[in-house]
Amino acid sequence: MPNVELKELESAIEGILFAAGDPMGVERLCLTLGQDRETVDSVCQRLADNYSYERRGIRLVRLENSWQMCSAPEQAGYIRKALENRKPAKLSQPALEVLAIIAYFQPVTRAYIEQIRGVDSSYTVGLLLERGLIREAGRLAVPGRPMQFRTTKSFLRSFGLASLEDLPDLASASQEDLQLTMEMESALRRLREAEDGEGSVPESEPEPNGGGRGMTFLKVLLAILAVLWLISLARIGGRVSYGGEGLFAFLLMGPVKLRMFPVVKKEKAGKPKAKKQKKKTEKSSAAEKHKKEHKESQPGTLSRLMKLLPVVGQACGSLKRKIRIDDLELELIWGGTDPAAAALSYGRANAALGMLWPILDNNFKVKRHSFQIGLNYSIAEPVVEVRAAVTLTVGQLVTLGVHYGVKTLATWIKSGRTLKKKTGGIES
Repeated sequence: MPNVELKELESAIEGILFAAGDPMGVERLCLTLGQDRETVDSVCQRLADNYSYERRGIRLVRLENSWQMCSAPEQAGYIRKALENRKPAKLSQPALEVLAIIAYFQPVTRAYIEQIRGVDSSYTVGLLLERGLIREAGRLAVPGRPMQFRTTKSFLRSFGLASLEDLPDLASASQEDLQLTMEMESALRRLREAEDGEGSVPESEPEPNGGGRGMTFLKVLLAILAVLWLISLARIGGRVSYGGEGLFAFLLMGPVKLRMFPVVKKEKAGKPKAKKQKKKTEKSSAAEKHKKEHKESQPGTLSRLMKLLPVVGQACGSLKRKIRIDDLELELIWGGTDPAAAALSYGRANAALGMLWPILDNNFKVKRHSFQIGLNYSIAEPVVEVRAAVTLTVGQLVTLGVHYGVKTLATWIKSGRTLKKKTGGIES
């Protein structure tokens, strides 16, 4: 850098820091002067060395990532006399102890300071805050949320430190002990006392056995809860497939698949019994009479059922939001002897699918889907293959069942009471 530019840069930095009075960050100086960090730091350090070498009345000191212009320490007496400032009181020994704890272990809480010193430190912490040597640094994320404290740049300037790294080393300090908060240490102390207490109890006393039974019960309870949680995550539902072999329906219960339709019936050997037809007709006529009597004896049943329709609608809506379509496959190959009719039917199928898919996608969670629609004039009839699987978790099903089961029962009882009041009023 040419000497002219260096002098101009030194003059600019000197003027900025003199006018600022407070510490000025290096990044702010870089943005103001349009220089990189290394250049600004080197120029500031050059100014500081020149002030010190020439025994000037001002000094340029570094405070972590900032620079500040201040008076020379050896001129403090003349400055106080000229400005008629009273010499500030020196820090007491307790204040120095608290300040040292905060400086080395920051951020710390007041409880942590009092734990190390063994005495109440509220007044001393307040005094250091008033002096501007420490500041509040947020609350600790533990019950009670105690305030934490850190040192300030005034602390660095007062003790002639450029950064906290210039503090003298504490040879006797343990890194793990420094990181423990008061809450953690009290918890460790309670654990040690509990272990000592268990070790002093003789083997013949019943406390260890009782504790063992309690621990075993807790483990069993946790195991049961874990099993129930895993069961609640299992998915149940159904799978339907339709194709050339016909319609098939399966019940899905986790990895288990049970065929529900068509049901395979085992034929029993023997002659058909034709004599029981009369008995069946007699039973059916008796059942119809019983149904008629039942309807006549319970008026208003239809109105009570109508009261349940809103609950059923809500249950269906909630069930729709929980259901997930795991697999949806459609394969449609259109064909026929008349090419024009086949092409027209193919277009209609595409249009119908275009209308159906947005409805499914907006109302259900679709995990995987595949649609294949083609046109083949060599086949006489269309080929249709459909496969679909819908599932929901056991936990979702139980939750919906309990919620809407209770709601349905409450609605049914309420409608029955209302009906009794109405019929009672008419009879009177």
